[in-house]
Amino acid sequence: MQKREDPSEPFKHALTQATRSLSEEPELEVTFSTDPPRLQGHEMRLPLPSRDMPAEEVARIRGQADAFALRISHHDDATNARYQPVGSNARAIFAALEQTRIECIGTKVMRGVSENLAAMIEHRCVQKGMARIDDLQEAPIEDVVALLVRERITGQAPPPSARRVVDALRADLESQCGATLDRFAAQLGNQSAFAQVTRQLISDLDFADELGQDPDAAEASAETAPEDSEETDPQDMA
Repeated sequence: MQKREDPSEPFKHALTQATRSLSEEPELEVTFSTDPPRLQGHEMRLPLPSRDMPAEEVARIRGQADAFALRISHHDDATNARYQPVGSNARAIFAALEQTRIECIGTKVMRGVSENLAAMIEHRCVQKGMARIDDLQEAPIEDVVALLVRERITGQAPPPSARRVVDALRADLESQCGATLDRFAAQLGNQSAFAQVTRQLISDLDFADELGQDPDAAEASAETAPEDSEETDPQDMA
């Protein structure tokens, strides 16, 4: 008796091709696994779809693939390392906002990608238990500010599972860093400029001590510093 093909195989094949196209990497290796999703170099691991493939699951897996593909095509590791803060809280905010920048690029350009990313973001918030947070001190500030930035750039409200927490903190965060939140949209396509706005936001949130040295300021200082003049030994003038 002929073995029936797993009904998820055509989906995995089509998603692999679409992901290679979006990432602009025709040799991208895409695998599916029950292990956590991961992007390492040009190797991508996506969630393994179930045999019945409900619509929500399909959208979520597509969203994860789109997010990884957009990161390949719109993120530069060297630029990221240049502006990355030194402290753990600042690093978490910086990473969340860079991922948000990448996802917003896809959201604004492609409707299908936007819908897939929205499903993935909702799933991500559910996994982090944001709907169950009662003590606002326990809310992950990096995720809350990332959702506010996403809202500013795309006009999309926070996903249902995170909306209560985001709305509860919205007024305080708007008061603390609203002017900086308004600056992100204009820098969406410029990773370096977006990173500098992110560093300002981190400072607004009272984590300035975790930023480390401003790489642009350090570079400007080095360029304007006078060259060391050669000292003359007085004995040479005798």
